[in-house]
Amino acid sequence: MSLSEADAKREVRAWGFPRVYTWTDRANAHYAPHTHPGITTHLILSGTFTVTYPDKPDAQKETFGPGARIDVPAGQLHEVWIGEEGCTYVIGE
Repeated sequence: MSLSEADAKREVRAWGFPRVYTWTDRANAHYAPHTHPGITTHLILSGTFTVTYPDKPDAQKETFGPGARIDVPAGQLHEVWIGEEGCTYVIGE
């Protein structure tokens, strides 16, 4: 699935997210375990995005590529790694 940035933003808005923006991470970026006060969604445009939920008993890393949607529930502890090519995604909050 290949979406333009504009189409991806329209899609994320259609999912009901009032704040929508594009974010690009550098290669091999890492976000230590953290939470957000509200639900967030990530629609991958390019690169890879790996996430785990370290407080879950069966925590495993899962990697997503272009076209994937990742929803993180409000208050859910999560940790993220970005692939070697970096990653660009549209975020909805």
